[in-house]
Amino acid sequence: MGRLKALGSFLIEVGLLVAISLALYASPLQAQSQTPVTGIPQKLLAKAKAGDADAQFSLGWLYDQGQGVTQDYAQAAAWYRKAAEQGDASAQFNLGSLYRQGRGVPQDYAQATAWYRRAAEQGLARAQYNLGVAYDNGQGVTQDYAQAATWWHKAAEQGAANAQYNLGLLYDNGQGVTQDYAQAATWYRKAAEQGVANAQYNLALFCDQGQGVPQDYAQAAVWYRKAAEQGLANAQNNLGLLYHQGQGMPQDYAQAAAWFRKAAEQGLANAQFNLGSLYHQGQGVAQDYAQAAAWYRKAVEQGFANAQNNLGSLYRHGQGVPQDYAQAAAWYRRAAEQGLATAQSNLGDMYYLGQGVGQDDAEAVAWYRKAADNGSTKAKAILPLLSEKTVIAASSANRGVAGNLARTALSPQAIAKRASESTVLIVSTDRSGKGVYVYFGSGFAIEPNLIVTNSHVFQDGRLGLVRKIGSDRVPHIIEKVVLRDKENDIVLLYVPDLDLPSLPIQPSEPVIGDTVFTMGNPKGMEGTFSEGLVSALREERGVRMIQITAPISHGSSGGPVFNIYGEVIGISTSTLSSGQSLNFAVPASAIDALLQRANPNN
Repeated sequence: MGRLKALGSFLIEVGLLVAISLALYASPLQAQSQTPVTGIPQKLLAKAKAGDADAQFSLGWLYDQGQGVTQDYAQAAAWYRKAAEQGDASAQFNLGSLYRQGRGVPQDYAQATAWYRRAAEQGLARAQYNLGVAYDNGQGVTQDYAQAATWWHKAAEQGAANAQYNLGLLYDNGQGVTQDYAQAATWYRKAAEQGVANAQYNLALFCDQGQGVPQDYAQAAVWYRKAAEQGLANAQNNLGLLYHQGQGMPQDYAQAAAWFRKAAEQGLANAQFNLGSLYHQGQGVAQDYAQAAAWYRKAVEQGFANAQNNLGSLYRHGQGVPQDYAQAAAWYRRAAEQGLATAQSNLGDMYYLGQGVGQDDAEAVAWYRKAADNGSTKAKAILPLLSEKTVIAASSANRGVAGNLARTALSPQAIAKRASESTVLIVSTDRSGKGVYVYFGSGFAIEPNLIVTNSHVFQDGRLGLVRKIGSDRVPHIIEKVVLRDKENDIVLLYVPDLDLPSLPIQPSEPVIGDTVFTMGNPKGMEGTFSEGLVSALREERGVRMIQITAPISHGSSGGPVFNIYGEVIGISTSTLSSGQSLNFAVPASAIDALLQRANPNN
């Protein structure tokens, strides 16, 4: 649900300048009459024929507008020309507009520009603006953004709102002037304060993104709302996004849905996708997969990749549409071919699972690789698992149990260094009829190539890899589960090409109040080192547990818990989300017991 970019420039000014009041040339009776003037006022005609420039302009305006006479652009051009040749700036501007529109004279952009220039040089703001537009578009003159900036600047300083907006665009895009977001914001603000909807939208976008002004979601909301209330679809969509995300205002999914709908009904693909997403998730509206599909379909008709991907997911799961793997794969493919990483990963799933397409690991790998190259975390985790096979079985004898030698307490820094050298990130995946799922956890080495973690981190039937935390980004394939103890939630994993320092195991139970340290990868934050205390020793469903105050979060499960001597006294295993500092570890004695079951010769 990203913000939309700034819009293009305004069209050229087409309205006429203020005409001289006909009351100046009407009889007293006519001046008081409520009926339109009919026929050419004789005083006005006489003055025009006598060479009065004001009268010539007014006579041209009557013919131009069909006021009191049959509308006649040729006559309008003739009278405007007479006044224009006498230096009347308003006549010069209106004659230029007739040339630009091809009314009463052959369409001629060069002639239009020439007359605009004569009026602009007299300081007429509308002419300065239109001359700037001619340079911006290259109509009647060679395209020249610097000249456009010059003329728009003159008009903008006179308060011409459209010129202020367009000058802001030039500073925004660095066309004809040095790119300067602060200057762009200044000119957008001037135009926005005069009610120009596009300027209000672009100023809101700057406040939203902190471009040219300090980031301020509340101000962004103010300006988006002004533009949205004028019917600008992009502003309606972005105001919906602020409501959805609770930025600059309280989060309100219902308001988000209302603004998305306004923009969606105008045909804005982003808004159609966003409204579909709300129906998909049941946010601000009653969950309705059929409505989600309907709005996604409107967006996909415009080629919107995110909508193609989500429509594919509805077909995959039979939500709002009949379940159809072939349709799912087809929509994933359309989005994937546009470079959408999520869709590329999803199409990889379809090939991996053989859903809607023939099962093909090579094709799966190809699409996962595209997704990984485009930043998909899931695809990056899956790729190494599909590029290797489980081919050997191995075992390892433990040489890491701490002995009874005299021990020296280590500094927290020394324990952290020891932990970081032997702790790993574990990534595993499995496939089911509903898709491909990726799981993250922690583990640590008790032998150079033997990793201990929680059993729930690496369950039966999964493919997995480990990666040393820190700068080493090389994945190492898990080739075998050596031993598993489901009751104590422990598993030993064999990783043949891994070579890590072994951590010493201390099977003796700690004492309440002992200082402990943990190392893990909570929520992907690799190598997080924390300190706490042993707060209790408990029996949970017949299993001995160490309760600690050192924090444990998702991704830390399976990580080591150390005493002050740098010895492993437990494995981080769980936390109670409803409480504070209620974290648990499996005692290291369970590791020791499991190791006794290992046969070094098998």
